[in-house]
Amino acid sequence: MQDQSGNATIGFAALATATALVMAGATLFARAGLGFPLPLLAACIGIVVVATFAPALWALRGPERQVWTGPLAGVLLILACGAISLLGMIGVVVVCVLALGCLALAVRAARPRATVVLLGCAIVLAGALFFALELGGTKYVNFVLDQLILHGRADGDDYLNAALTKSLSSLMVPAPGIDGVAPARYHYGFYALAATLTPLAGGDAPLALIGLQMLVLAPLLGFALAHGAALIAARLAPEQAPRPLLLAVLAFVMAPLAQLSGLANLVAYSTSMLLGGTLLILVAPAILVQVPARAGEPTGRFWWAAAIAIPVLAVSKISAGYVWTAVAGYLALRKIGLKRLPLWLLGAVMAILFFGSVYLFAPTGSGGGTLFGVPYYVERGFAEGNYLLPLQLQWQSLATLIGLILLRRHADGGFRKLLIEAVIIATVAANLPGLLMQIPGGDAAYFLIAGEWFALPILLALLAVAPAALRASSRNRRIGGWAVTAAAVIGLVIGLVDTVPLRAHTFVSAEALIHTGDRSYFADHKKRVLKADFKRALDNQSLFALMRLPVAEPLGLKLADQLRGVDGAARTGAIAFAPPASAYWSLVGECDGRSLWPMAVAGVSMLGGQSAGKATCPDEGPLLGAGLPDVTFSAAPTDDELCALAVQRHFRSILVIKGLDEAPAKVECNVAISELDHD
Repeated sequence: MQDQSGNATIGFAALATATALVMAGATLFARAGLGFPLPLLAACIGIVVVATFAPALWALRGPERQVWTGPLAGVLLILACGAISLLGMIGVVVVCVLALGCLALAVRAARPRATVVLLGCAIVLAGALFFALELGGTKYVNFVLDQLILHGRADGDDYLNAALTKSLSSLMVPAPGIDGVAPARYHYGFYALAATLTPLAGGDAPLALIGLQMLVLAPLLGFALAHGAALIAARLAPEQAPRPLLLAVLAFVMAPLAQLSGLANLVAYSTSMLLGGTLLILVAPAILVQVPARAGEPTGRFWWAAAIAIPVLAVSKISAGYVWTAVAGYLALRKIGLKRLPLWLLGAVMAILFFGSVYLFAPTGSGGGTLFGVPYYVERGFAEGNYLLPLQLQWQSLATLIGLILLRRHADGGFRKLLIEAVIIATVAANLPGLLMQIPGGDAAYFLIAGEWFALPILLALLAVAPAALRASSRNRRIGGWAVTAAAVIGLVIGLVDTVPLRAHTFVSAEALIHTGDRSYFADHKKRVLKADFKRALDNQSLFALMRLPVAEPLGLKLADQLRGVDGAARTGAIAFAPPASAYWSLVGECDGRSLWPMAVAGVSMLGGQSAGKATCPDEGPLLGAGLPDVTFSAAPTDDELCALAVQRHFRSILVIKGLDEAPAKVECNVAISELDHD
């Protein structure tokens, strides 16, 4: 990592690959007794290698190519997953062969010193530890999500993630499956990528989610941050270019450390936000550094790349696409000019792509909003006495603005002004949804978080050039810089004191459930309950002793195995039904997950799932705009009643789930396939 424009990028790719390998080791450790499919493991690591090394090697042929390394990495991520989806194991072999070729070429191209290699190893180990603690110790996608789902102890969001992934993999539509195969409008980019990997996991969608989040996106995030910050720093302060090792530490160690401490507002445990944010960081710096900062500079053709990125970001996370559209649209207006035809053409394309993406990918139903309802800050902050909520959620953007202002003597003035404008526009745009709409579930926060993702590589670039700038500054400024650094370190330590035990308690509680089969573990995600689970699990044994225990058979495994051989497609397959009195409704603890479980584990939708389960979840709401099934079931519905409803949902076969240990009874409806083709 010696040459900023060439070898440095190869070094960042090497760190990403090494992080993927260490995360693979952490996954295998956490899954003691469970294993992890070798084809999936190889595919995930191969994807990381190809997506990072291939653009880095291509950029070696010309320094001007460095700006496109990030977007090309995002494209290769998608193409590699697509190749695996289309070609199966042949695709895995192709990706792995390409990965080996990239590694061989990289070894020839870059020959780092032994000390640099050792420092790189230390960076990887520290960063992977923080990534593993943060992602593996949550109630969301973690190392053992597949088992938690089978035990009925996952979070409601996890069932939805797995259901969308499985429906995309087996049915080719994003459908939660709560009442037939009803396609949902949702930003399903993460689940589409995971669906391409699901066959490698033996059809187990939760395993594909684990592989994509832990082994692919976490390492790729580090690469995106390091390279994006390097691009911005090189143009912002060309005379004070930071050392690549410093950028590597900031991207691969400090960013996950800040996230683990709770100081950073990235919510990397959110699958869609992780993908949307990572792609945003891969794209945004590449465009920002090409925007003309002074009058007379050519406007370039990169604007069209900015427009093409809009639907890609929106399908990953609609808030990421929204923030990027606002920034790119403003900069185009500012730099091209209102009276020029290219602006109007570009603006029309951006508007079509964005509003088309909103129509296709914006969550509806429970994810929708009420115009001019209670503002987010009032609903989630001021009403509860938290008047610092705006600052808590946007400190990264504010710190970036302050840093850009303070760097005025040491930075390129035109580019610094451009970055200030971009961050302000991103911040204003991120605040508008929460101010103008009341979005259920507090999801307006994700627009603010997308703004923080946008600011993050700029903030890291500022931190990277800060040491050189401080050395050239006055004594008072140097003292102030050290004071800010000390305050940041104190904040990180305070955050770790609270979050690391919580992550550890969550991880141990999940492991205790899996290795003992005791469903009183991981039954609640409150801090107090998880702490009690932790103490109970390790009362008379160590963590290693706990993980050496045999893996217990999940309560829902037998039913899942019965459903996994079923075709869940409309017209040709079967739909599941659990009567109101069925033991099935006691399997899943989360109300939102009870109607999602068959789709999540097997790709089978339910018949009036939420309505049938009203006795146990009376307050359950609609999912992704599918709405509550408008049906009422008797205690023992007849076959004719069930068939009438199934035919309306384009099914003529019904699997009636009565117990967890017995095979579902099959009901064949007396209807021709042609009669199922109604609207």
